[in-house]
Amino acid sequence: MKVKFTCEGGYPGEREQAKKVLKVDKEYEAVSCNIGRSNTTVRLEGIEGDWNSCLFKESLNVLGKLPCSYDRSLTAHDAFVRSYPV
Repeated sequence: MKVKFTCEGGYPGEREQAKKVLKVDKEYEAVSCNIGRSNTTVRLEGIEGDWNSCLFKESLNVLGKLPCSYDRSLTAHDAFVRSYPV
């Protein structure tokens, strides 16, 4: 799935680090995500590391279609809410 790097969200340190590796407005191939209680990360094909999903244009509803792992501390309700399209 293609995702567009916008660098508009996330924390300042995450944006700074991402700009060293990724190019703003470029599309990348996302291969998986990890959905946590307060943070969701995306793994990109051919690029080392996990990236905060807030750095990309695509919403969690779109990223949730990728192969995902879930934080074990999430309740069944949290997992349902995160997977429900809005």
